[in-house]
Amino acid sequence: MSHKIRKSLLGKYEVHFACSGCGETTICPISDAGTQQPCPSCGKVQVVPGETEKRKVQEASLLAAEAARKQRVEEQVNRERERKRAVEHEAARRFKQNSEAQNVLEADQDAIRTADWADRLMWKAFSVLRRLFALQLVLGIVGMVLGAVALVIAVILALGQLSHKAPDYADATKAVSAGILLIVAGYGLYVTAATCATIVYIERNTRGILRN
Repeated sequence: MSHKIRKSLLGKYEVHFACSGCGETTICPISDAGTQQPCPSCGKVQVVPGETEKRKVQEASLLAAEAARKQRVEEQVNRERERKRAVEHEAARRFKQNSEAQNVLEADQDAIRTADWADRLMWKAFSVLRRLFALQLVLGIVGMVLGAVALVIAVILALGQLSHKAPDYADATKAVSAGILLIVAGYGLYVTAATCATIVYIERNTRGILRN
């Protein structure tokens, strides 16, 4: 039986052959080749030709699938190679950056080790300043607490004068003034000590890092 293999508009292979019963052209998908199918016109059952072409199409499809798989594997390998190359490049960049930072640190350490007597004396002064600022912080806190106590006493004294016919708020006023002065002075000591201590600690810790 003569037949032809053609591609449809959708790109699928079809078998075109003439029915042995009515002579009408019958079209079947190539997957039906070798199977018995009835004629759409007369209903005669006949074997669809094109088994050889069917095997060739199947083999070509398998080869195309294998080629696509190999291409995907190759693309994945290339992506992994590029990723490793990027990681190695970043590691090399960071190593170079760290090496440059280490060279700067070593230079700073050499500068400290070879510092003059004035620089070494200032280094020792940091420990003294640390204790002085700590004492100043304590005094500031004590001053603010005493100021608050003075204000409480002022309130008590003022309340005690409310029952008198001629109240005298002189003591209460003095207590309020003393409380405000103590709070302001304590707060000033605290803020000054905290600010100066921060500066000293930054300098001290920086030198400590360079020394180590």
